Amino acid sequence: MIWGAQSEFGFMKQVLMFRPGDEVGMVDRYGPESMDYRQPVSIAKFQDEFDQLAAAFTAEGCRIELVNDILKDDADVQRYISRRPNMVFTRDLAAVTYGGAIISRMARKTRRGDTFVIKRALERLGVPILTEIHLPGTVEGGDYIFLDEKTLAMGWGTRTNEAGIDQVRNVLLGKYIDELVVVSMKYDATHLDGLLMMVDHKLAVGNSHDLNMYPTTVYRVGQEPRHIFIDDYFEEKEIEFMEGKANFGIKPGVLLNVKMVYETTVELEKRGYKVYEIDGEMHWRAGSAPHCLTCPLVRDRVGQ
Repeated sequence: MIWGAQSEFGFMKQVLMFRPGDEVGMVDRYGPESMDYRQPVSIAKFQDEFDQLAAAFTAEGCRIELVNDILKDDADVQRYISRRPNMVFTRDLAAVTYGGAIISRMARKTRRGDTFVIKRALERLGVPILTEIHLPGTVEGGDYIFLDEKTLAMGWGTRTNEAGIDQVRNVLLGKYIDELVVVSMKYDATHLDGLLMMVDHKLAVGNSHDLNMYPTTVYRVGQEPRHIFIDDYFEEKEIEFMEGKANFGIKPGVLLNVKMVYETTVELEKRGYKVYEIDGEMHWRAGSAPHCLTCPLVRDRVGQ
């Protein structure tokens, strides 16, 4: 068993999630825009989509850890989360790498403060805390994509800045990863995992137009930074790129997608992939997608 992150090359065995409840109603009280939601959401439908997501993980043998239950005896946390509708999006609050968890520093005021909750939950679970991002750096979990066990891609955009990426690079490069690939995203892109997902060892699904808008920078220990466009980089790494939208790789050959991106699902099924389809309208209204509700904790290597 190994610690994992937003990497899709191993069997996901354990994931940290937050069960939605009445706190989602805060969106109606203050207005969707004030909470970074696109539109008002139905609490009942949101919970139904959460249940569909959880059922897919359980069916594939993944253990779900709920923040609500882990910290149920922490009165400080319980008071806090009762008024924080964005707590349902656990992915952005931390990234669990092979050296331990990196606690995020959130760029938006709608998320500031939320990281203390995820840190307490991870500590309660026994996950080592590798580091915490500090200002002026900002880093969010949606900007980590492991291309393989030793290669990490990070999105440089509106939520994760250069100072934050430098902090991650100093902690991971040469110790837990061999290569850091910094993808410069278009100005209105939120997170890298909205443009790119690894669904197998050598298959990436995403939006090549947006990913290749600016050069990518590749860092290796003892070498000058290398500037290359991501399509050329994938070609060198022998990673096949498929245009489309994939939401979450549960394990090689098995992934999860939302019904609204049906064309991608059809193409992947033609390739022999097993795809769990779930409703995603409420997640979309919340400015997110199902994978945003997940913070992967443990992935086993294939065959273990």
